[in-house]
Amino acid sequence: MQYDDHQQSECILRNLALGLISQVPLDYMHLVCLGVMKRLIRLWVENGSKSETQNSKIFQILESYRILAFLLYYGPCVLINILPNEMYTHVLVLTSAIYVLCSDLSSQSSWRSFANNLLHRSLEDIPKLCEELLLIYNFHNLLHLSNDDDS
Repeated sequence: MQYDDHQQSECILRNLALGLISQVPLDYMHLVCLGVMKRLIRLWVENGSKSETQNSKIFQILESYRILAFLLYYGPCVLINILPNEMYTHVLVLTSAIYVLCSDLSSQSSWRSFANNLLHRSLEDIPKLCEELLLIYNFHNLLHLSNDDDS
């Protein structure tokens, strides 16, 4: 209850003898693939792409590939000529961070620290590029992803 603007009431889970931040693992699929990526894709389609034709390209590609493959492999190649430069750079930063955390590199503290820095940069850029409304639970949890042992 440290942040009045983020918490509207006390959570009953707070009464458990459990560290809600330190002991509850983050669910990568729901957090990143279905949470953050789904919101970003919606934003790109509604506000970021340059034309309706490019919007339909995004949808066609998403129908062909799963979101994880899009995030890690296809997205940067596909979005280069679709998104404005600032949004595309944001995609590269986020993709790089998630790629490191999904790879064997994440076992090395220097790479986890690098991914953590990229995730912080990604989150800092959101209000400039998008809407502050995107600063929600899933986006905030990106900051904890590099510290999660199961990422």
